[in-house]
Amino acid sequence: MKKLIIIFSIFLLIDFSINSYDLSKSINELNKLDEKYVIYVYDGDTFKLSSGETVRLVGIDTPEMNHNSNEKKEIFAEKAKKFTSNNLKNKKIYLEYGRKKYDKYNRLLAYVYKRSGEIFNLTLLEKGLADLLFIPPNEKYSKTFYEAAKTAHKDEKGKWKIFNQKFWDKSVKRIDHTETGKFINKKVIVEGKIVNTHDTGKIIFLDFSKNYQKSFSIVIYKRPRFMFPFDPCEYFLNKNIAVSGKIIRYENKYEIIVKNPFQIKIK
Repeated sequence: MKKLIIIFSIFLLIDFSINSYDLSKSINELNKLDEKYVIYVYDGDTFKLSSGETVRLVGIDTPEMNHNSNEKKEIFAEKAKKFTSNNLKNKKIYLEYGRKKYDKYNRLLAYVYKRSGEIFNLTLLEKGLADLLFIPPNEKYSKTFYEAAKTAHKDEKGKWKIFNQKFWDKSVKRIDHTETGKFINKKVIVEGKIVNTHDTGKIIFLDFSKNYQKSFSIVIYKRPRFMFPFDPCEYFLNKNIAVSGKIIRYENKYEIIVKNPFQIKIK
């Protein structure tokens, strides 16, 4: 009897560990959601329904196709679009809406499930075909999404292989934060400890010195801020980190503008 109890307990622990990451839904759960039919895919995270509505996937941001501009398609934009088209076009899907149901373009904001129960937003992250994007109040699965993106980045899935070659290749020079003035307009990896942080509401500053007006800082603007599932000010304060990017000079100080959370690593 004791053996049976121990085995059953282990089974519960294993099952819990799997489900803590698994966001898939059963058939009964899917039937409680809105069933829709996809007729056209604009890009990796946006598509049109047979009802005429447009859906924007929540929690992610795929590379831009730039349909309405003269700019080139972003790297992996075509691959992300093709992947979404192959998985969703001319198929039934199930929508779990965000707390905020529509964006300013009147697009439905949703987590999209396939008939298999798979949450497609998460799949795009796992394949390395999307960035994170947590715009309040639609942050329900932010921690799970972040872990999926983190794993894809580590394993260099999809776009992350090119990203790592650009920012974390061994050829990128590593310097101490006190040396940044010597490398203006150069791409480097800067190492040091975050000793001060400040959030203006529009810009976040992570400072390597208390005298932030004459030292080196990491700068995070509003949109990239929504790519972090945590508050960068609290998370990085008093931590030894490495940041990769191009050093620029602004007035009497030096900065790296971070556009992606994976430009920063805790040492």
